[in-house]
Amino acid sequence: MAADGVRRADLWCYIDDGGSVQGPYASSAMRGWLIAGYLRLSTRVAPSSYGEMPEQTEFAEISALWSHPQEQVSARASLARARAV
Repeated sequence: MAADGVRRADLWCYIDDGGSVQGPYASSAMRGWLIAGYLRLSTRVAPSSYGEMPEQTEFAEISALWSHPQEQVSARASLARARAV
């Protein structure tokens, strides 16, 4: 997966628990689902620059594409909980 394509991608697909490709969805939606716990760091995702369906070889785990994702997810989840109180 080309790093440049990852940085510029506004749309993403993911592989669900049943092995089906879902998407494409906006980056902001996917990030929100990750923070809310609907997606795991082991979920395999791939960029979709123009709404196309990525090849199976283009998918990688979220944790491999996002530096320190758990720290960012935990911090955002804590902030969201604090705002809700």
